[in-house]
Amino acid sequence: MKKIYRVAAVAVMSQYLLFSGCGAETSASFPVYTDDSRIERQEENVTVHADLSVPETARDGKVSWAKGTPLNLIRRKDELKEEFMKDAVQPQFSQLEDTEFFSWTDYPEDGTWKVLAYNNSCNFLFYTRESEYRSACIELLAGSENYNGDKYQRVKDLEFMTQEDAVSYVQEEVEKYGISLGDPVAVYVMDYQTMQREEDATDLDGTPMPDQAKPEWSSEDDTYYFFFYQEYHGMPVMYHMYSQQGFLPGEEATAMLTKNGMIDINIQGCYDWEEQDEVSLISAEQAVETFLQNYQGIYDTKYQVDQISLMLDIVPGVDNTVKLWPVWVFNTEISGTQEDYTLNCEIVIDAVDGREMAYG
Repeated sequence: MKKIYRVAAVAVMSQYLLFSGCGAETSASFPVYTDDSRIERQEENVTVHADLSVPETARDGKVSWAKGTPLNLIRRKDELKEEFMKDAVQPQFSQLEDTEFFSWTDYPEDGTWKVLAYNNSCNFLFYTRESEYRSACIELLAGSENYNGDKYQRVKDLEFMTQEDAVSYVQEEVEKYGISLGDPVAVYVMDYQTMQREEDATDLDGTPMPDQAKPEWSSEDDTYYFFFYQEYHGMPVMYHMYSQQGFLPGEEATAMLTKNGMIDINIQGCYDWEEQDEVSLISAEQAVETFLQNYQGIYDTKYQVDQISLMLDIVPGVDNTVKLWPVWVFNTEISGTQEDYTLNCEIVIDAVDGREMAYG
């Protein structure tokens, strides 16, 4: 199976940390941002030529944060079995002690396995042998010589369903279980002819494994592969604890849909949210000041920011509790001046106190 990577430049920390002790103070008047807003700054080794993305629900400079606890999906285990494991040969149920976390598995002799789980990281997962076949057909690491994501973006719709209807189908399916998805960040339209040509069944070392290739491809295998962000009150939700470990934008919430239904779901950080107080936000310009404080003047490294987005971040707590907190997310390219390297990462600034955030 091919692995999708993105290198993160934020240092690994032992706990949730805040950088830049002084941060920035909240402005009494929040700027007026539109869909066309940009920030342009050039200071020594830092270049900010960035489009701004500010959800309409936050353009008054205020956002309500939220507390999160695990979803109570265990009470719907039979409903989930009926929906996702309906053709299972020998479905097996397992529960993690006396908790909300569980799994349904099916491993028939013909190898068409399925796994459905809500695990103790509060991730909602559905994997199948069919989705594994698709994963062997697509490489999304932009710097890889095997990158082929563009080959799955040449058409918009598949014959069995329009892309628009497919997005609605996926959103409605997970909404039933308390998970809200926004519009897709990326869509890969995987027609069976291209998958058949691109399939590369190898092990983690790149050794060919022809016996793991799909025996036959047909139009029944046409697949939409979606990358989403979760959404809360019109705000996109990221999970920086995961994304800093090498995720592509939107890889925290992915889904594969075929004519026969869902064959893959991977949504990180699924919680029951309880709205809390409203907080005032610092501006994007103030967040840029924090960025400059932390990175301007590093002589052997260049930082180029092309997108700054206001989002909500899932911040880990204790005992499977979290909070949903507003952040400014800087899409950043980092490159060396003495060494030849380029990394793409997200640098995250607390949108309330203006300090940089990282997790370990």
